[in-house]
Amino acid sequence: SGPVVNALQWQPCQPAARPGAATAPEACVRILNAGNRRVKVKTLTLSGDGWQQALEEKDGINILAGAQREWHIPLKAGQIGPPRGLQVFTARGEMLQAEASTF
Repeated sequence: SGPVVNALQWQPCQPAARPGAATAPEACVRILNAGNRRVKVKTLTLSGDGWQQALEEKDGINILAGAQREWHIPLKAGQIGPPRGLQVFTARGEMLQAEASTF
């Protein structure tokens, strides 16, 4: 009941150290669904200073209202610096601009 509120917030996180794994560059982002309905993520597009990288989730990943999830996004050579922006394309065909936060 009531109007649907889409409100995604994100913050950078530290990539997990994996013993024995190659140290390929990656960005880590944590997304909080501060809205009042679940969001099924199909594509994340992360951008930084002079770079942009998309990560596609074939079957989609749900983030329930009030919940958070973490993604590790492989970066290409030359994509350096912290992420500055995040867009989420949902299974409903919506493009949501996530707001940077310190939740």
